[in-house]
Amino acid sequence: MAADDLEFADVKRGIETGRIGRRFTRDPRGTRYEIVGRSTDEREIGVICR
Repeated sequence: MAADDLEFADVKRGIETGRIGRRFTRDPRGTRYEIVGRSTDEREIGVICR
C-alpha cells in the first residue's frame, strides 16, 4: 500500500464504493475478486479480495 501512496482508509473506501471488476476463478485456494472503487481523494483504485 505504501508504494501506491494508499492508506487503510483508502482501501476501505475503495471496497465500500466499488464494484466487482473481475473474478479470478482458477486459483486452487478459492475465487478472488478485483473490486474497483474510489479512494478518499477520489482516485480510482483496484483491491483484490478473497
